[in-house]
Amino acid sequence: MNRYAVILAGGKGERLWPKSRLVTPKHLQAIIGERTMLQQTVDRLEGLVPAERTYVVTAEAQRAQVLEQLPELDPANVLGEPVGRNTAAAIALAAAALGTRDRDSTMMSLHADAAIGAKSLDVYRRTLVDCCTAAEQMGGLVTVGIVPTYASTGYGYIHRAANAGIDCETDIYAVERFVEKPDQQTAREYVSRGDYYWNSGIFVWTVAAICRAFERWMPALYAGLVEMRDAIDTPAQAKTIGRVYERLKAEPIDTGVMERADNVYTAAGVFLWDDVGSWASLANHVEADECGNIVVGPFEHIGAKDCIVSGDGTLIAAIGVKGLVVVKTNDALLLCARDRLQEVKELVGKLKARDDLKGYL
Repeated sequence: MNRYAVILAGGKGERLWPKSRLVTPKHLQAIIGERTMLQQTVDRLEGLVPAERTYVVTAEAQRAQVLEQLPELDPANVLGEPVGRNTAAAIALAAAALGTRDRDSTMMSLHADAAIGAKSLDVYRRTLVDCCTAAEQMGGLVTVGIVPTYASTGYGYIHRAANAGIDCETDIYAVERFVEKPDQQTAREYVSRGDYYWNSGIFVWTVAAICRAFERWMPALYAGLVEMRDAIDTPAQAKTIGRVYERLKAEPIDTGVMERADNVYTAAGVFLWDDVGSWASLANHVEADECGNIVVGPFEHIGAKDCIVSGDGTLIAAIGVKGLVVVKTNDALLLCARDRLQEVKELVGKLKARDDLKGYL
């Protein structure tokens, strides 16, 4: 009864332009499937965490959209950040709220813009339950490491150490170290070894444990956490959060705490996970047609091969193109070579530099 889900919904998703925008970033969009990524994140908690124990941390300007998409949530459970300060601050804000409302709570920190394969939902839920058990028994910080299926250079890795000996279905290990995104050769070595996992950014801990970690490793943030905790559910809540956030340094929880702490564990995640970092991710969730095309929306072609197509309901037609990415919204159209999708973020940067195009951000 004291296990809570905290969904971090603050990413920009610039590599998923033109669907992902400043006002409606990717977690508020239906990138894969009919429901938005945020809604799907909550859907996956069915039978695990009820709505009254589900929290969302998002930009203050997006609170209304979050509540519109998730009307089952208590508005008090949607915590607005006045300005983005990365994941450590977002988790501290959630810990402040839970620390006030349920001091014995366990927090599952999930990203709103990740996708989990439909066929592995039961394994995903079981893994989270086992992580809660481990966090509660050991008082440590638990992260889910995804057992890699290929030598990815786009993810950070977790090097596991000895098995922690937790009596549960999921294998849980002490963490040897976290490593940054590797080059291709190093990634191949990690995968062949079998003791390196992808860093999913899924974390589980008791609120007491993460507060102790903040106090030791990020004392300035901890001071802000205490200040916000004292103001939660009082008339001073919004003003206090705003004052604290003004002085906070933007830092991810990975470098602020996880890479420094000595009580970190990783659970071996054997479910299909994807951070949906670019349009290339559609290939992981949408079955290709007989010509290798990945298609979302109406599409007809003559001789098109190995394309990625995402529409807005408008018919997209193609003749004789290969390896092309086409993304259509009501006011913008992206055409991109499939092997240059990582440059979409650079394109967004060019839009930012032009006053006449900023309306498309």
